[in-house]
Amino acid sequence: QLYVVCPNVPPNRPMLQATRNAALTLTIRSLRAHTVQRSFSSSSNPSSGCTRTPIDDLFRRVYRSGTRSDVNGNPRYERQKLGQPRVVLVVTGGGGQLLSSMLSQSGASSCILEAIVPYSKQSCLDVIQHRSKSSDDEPIGFCSEDMAWRLALAARDRAYELEVDLNRWPDVHGVGMTATIVSHYRRRGGYRAHAAGVDARGVGMSYTHDLVKGHRGREGEDLSCALLAARALA
Repeated sequence: QLYVVCPNVPPNRPMLQATRNAALTLTIRSLRAHTVQRSFSSSSNPSSGCTRTPIDDLFRRVYRSGTRSDVNGNPRYERQKLGQPRVVLVVTGGGGQLLSSMLSQSGASSCILEAIVPYSKQSCLDVIQHRSKSSDDEPIGFCSEDMAWRLALAARDRAYELEVDLNRWPDVHGVGMTATIVSHYRRRGGYRAHAAGVDARGVGMSYTHDLVKGHRGREGEDLSCALLAARALA
């Protein structure tokens, strides 16, 4: 499934880094090759616990991509280093441990522009309608791959608004996460999570994770959602 959305970039404000302009002229065929949808299922083995280590490692690598080594081999932050991702995350329904991991690693200010938690349905609608009002009349499931894509695109556009350096516009990314997981009452439907990540061109990947009811508690399912969102960011 191909998603190509032109960023809301004014025509009189060209991106100034010529070496990156070539990447914006991809053909439809090459865009399709870069857009992937993947699905996962929970392990049936209760002893196969999750760990937050991969999320911590991901953020650590992303944050350190904005540094360079000095003469002694020690990392030093290089202000406004081109190529380091500039990220906005929108997370709802689950995956709160993604935000916890994001803030527990030093260097978040060099990469993270904003993190949004639109938990109510109206709040989610406000987020995606801020990006585009062309899809207001279309039916949408709040826990669906479509919603994850819309949240990711809205996050990407929000990153454009927050990034004032035009040289870094090619580095903006958006991540959207929506989930239905265990709550204080038993849900009738299945538990699932959807995550999507897009780059400055609106090209990216989406992931779906079907959780097994009763396999994990709230904390374990939240961690599963956080791992899925981290995969979308990666």
